[in-house]
Amino acid sequence: MTPLNDSLEAGFHLPAAVPQPETFQHLLTRRAREVFESDEKAAVWLNWQIPALGYRKPIELAQTKQGFEEAEAVLVQIEYGSF
Repeated sequence: MTPLNDSLEAGFHLPAAVPQPETFQHLLTRRAREVFESDEKAAVWLNWQIPALGYRKPIELAQTKQGFEEAEAVLVQIEYGSF
């Protein structure tokens, strides 16, 4: 018997679906929904080439932590009336 088989026989099982951590894109989408209070407005902003982001799309920037932080900083400015 292998250690894996021993564990399974002992009643240890993997969950049916292993929860995945949220991606930066999911986090940015949620944040945009909060700021704009609208799924439609958030979707437009996420897919628009934003001048404050060098004409890059926030949803594409959010593929990395640094890009997420840049886009989220713009959302904070929008939320507090800087834009």
